[in-house]
Amino acid sequence: WKSPSAVVALLAAVAQGRGNLLLNIGPRGDGSIPEPSIAIIEAVGRWLQTHAEAIVETDLFTYGLRDRTGHQGEWMGSGALTRKGRSLYYLIRHWPGPEVVVAGLNTRVEDVVLLRQGGAAPCRFTQDDDRVTVTGLPVSPPDPVCTVLRFDCREVPEIRLGGGMRIPGVPHPPYDPCPSDIVQ
Repeated sequence: WKSPSAVVALLAAVAQGRGNLLLNIGPRGDGSIPEPSIAIIEAVGRWLQTHAEAIVETDLFTYGLRDRTGHQGEWMGSGALTRKGRSLYYLIRHWPGPEVVVAGLNTRVEDVVLLRQGGAAPCRFTQDDDRVTVTGLPVSPPDPVCTVLRFDCREVPEIRLGGGMRIPGVPHPPYDPCPSDIVQ
């Protein structure tokens, strides 16, 4: 069985491309639905009551890369990004703790909020060029299924992915979109 978190990750991946998710719930021969499937669907439904804006009717979202050859999203291992209008949603599956950094953003961020039951909670953040640092977050994930931060931006947000520090003369994967950061 897939966990509710895994199903939400599938929903997020599909939402990035404005797709639909067909979820097999494994009905029995008599048409009844197994209890584990019901529990998973109900958990995802509860999560969607609070976080639907990050999934439903989102806009197409792609990453801007210098070279898209072979890129498979390796740099977004902690979660997924979706977009609706001028809002960017970061669906964080692997909670990093009290600080979250999003780099490569092409626009100014006007507000950051944590989506949660009972309403969105404002977050403290700073922005240095294309790097946004959100601080003062809980040490543990606020949502056990998937925590969502919404970045309200001045313009339609885009992310240009970078692969981190690059050292000259060291082989890099063929999908690496970044030139070396260090000049010899």
